[in-house]
Amino acid sequence: CGKTTLLKAIDGLYSLEGGRITIDGHGVDCSRPEIAMVFQYFGLFPCKRLPQNVAYCLHVQKMTKAEVKERVDQYIDMVGLRGFENHFPYQLSGGMKQRAGLARALAIHPEVLLIDEPFGALDAQTREILQEELQRIWQQERRTMVFITHSIGEAILLGDRGGGHERPAQPDHRYRLSAAQDSQRPPGRHEGHLNGVKSKGFRASTESTRKG
Repeated sequence: CGKTTLLKAIDGLYSLEGGRITIDGHGVDCSRPEIAMVFQYFGLFPCKRLPQNVAYCLHVQKMTKAEVKERVDQYIDMVGLRGFENHFPYQLSGGMKQRAGLARALAIHPEVLLIDEPFGALDAQTREILQEELQRIWQQERRTMVFITHSIGEAILLGDRGGGHERPAQPDHRYRLSAAQDSQRPPGRHEGHLNGVKSKGFRASTESTRKG
């Protein structure tokens, strides 16, 4: 339905046939280091250990070795992977690989973080743990995140604003999702609150963009 295509367009990896995507008034392109993406299937280098994977994009920024090490240590610790520095990706669980991908993206200090269904391939328990972790990291980093998910509950839990479309996608309609949720996103999973949002605060609205 074009969700990943949208993220790649925001990241400047796809050329647009029409319209324009801007960040702070500037058009996007693939050379902008302030945009980072977390992939659904990790995207780690199998021949590199954890710190090398996290540091990969930092070398492009021409940071010193000391600066790279400090940044890598900071984000390995932030995502809860301290003690696994000597591990290759095949030695990490699915949830740990996703944490590593998140650390690599955060390490470049992006203004916008694009996250493409990062928990879709994980078991339910790991998914809930990482949802909590992402909320905690957002509280620390306060970065703009564009998060793709198939789960309405996950969108309400993690999002300040959301949007979606029905199948098949109608190019002449916009779909908006909104929820009565605190934009500060206090940490912790409160099922009662989430269920209340689902039953009372959530609404989906369709707005036609056809002329006439």
